[in-house]
Amino acid sequence: MKDFKRKSPTERQRKRRERILQTTRDQLAEHGYDGVNMRELARAAGVATNTLYNLYKSKDNLILEAEIEFIEALKGSVDADNHTALENFIAFHGELAEGMERNPRYAQSMTKILINAARNQPLSKAP
Repeated sequence: MKDFKRKSPTERQRKRRERILQTTRDQLAEHGYDGVNMRELARAAGVATNTLYNLYKSKDNLILEAEIEFIEALKGSVDADNHTALENFIAFHGELAEGMERNPRYAQSMTKILINAARNQPLSKAP
């Protein structure tokens, strides 16, 4: 049996993904969850609607990935080797609160995604 390994994305694919996720965050900030439309989002990101659905199963998956990337960027900006884990934790949550305050529609869309999750769709992979 062949061992199939997932290829690393090309530079073009990486840039397309970044553009899609940034456009998603922009659309969320401007229109909120209910105002995000996959067709309009694809147009604004310069990709085909089918491309969005090939990359992301649904609008919720796309928004979730865009928000996770936003949170990861915040986390990376506060991690410091010269601080304790507790200091980093407090700094991260302060940055997260400020980010949500600047973009309240991010928090609203995350809440909506969590509330709309199907019963058979776990919120985490933890046992």
